[in-house]
Amino acid sequence: MRIIKQDLKWQNDRDIPKRIWDTYMKQFGDRYRLVRDENNVWHLKCRFGTIQLYSLINQQLCFIAEFRSKRHKTWFKKTLSKNGTIAQETDLGLVYVFDEKFLPSMAPMCLAYRKKILTDDYRRLLSERMRNINKNKRKKAGKRG
Repeated sequence: MRIIKQDLKWQNDRDIPKRIWDTYMKQFGDRYRLVRDENNVWHLKCRFGTIQLYSLINQQLCFIAEFRSKRHKTWFKKTLSKNGTIAQETDLGLVYVFDEKFLPSMAPMCLAYRKKILTDDYRRLLSERMRNINKNKRKKAGKRG
């Protein structure tokens, strides 16, 4: 579903059908954890907020954050690169707008939750470990009784 700027035939974001707008962020679902909001729009879940679609025509995303303290917000602002702009700022929150091409470098900074990709061999190994752990628990429970 990857949409590139040349494919867009619309003049502004208001002309884009709601279905495309709502599902645009699903293209990042293989790498990051997605959540839906009350309007059924997909967002990337982060520790202190979400990364949302800001403009489909300009291919911009925004990080909407609500930090624990002013100190944490100040730390985040110091680590920001010059790849975007702060669109809005409150006492403990901010909205940072950046281009979609900078998402791989911005996601770790925003503490976005990543999906873990496990190979089949590693899954089997984990399954075997859990079987052994459960087997040992049953043995210990049997000795007490």
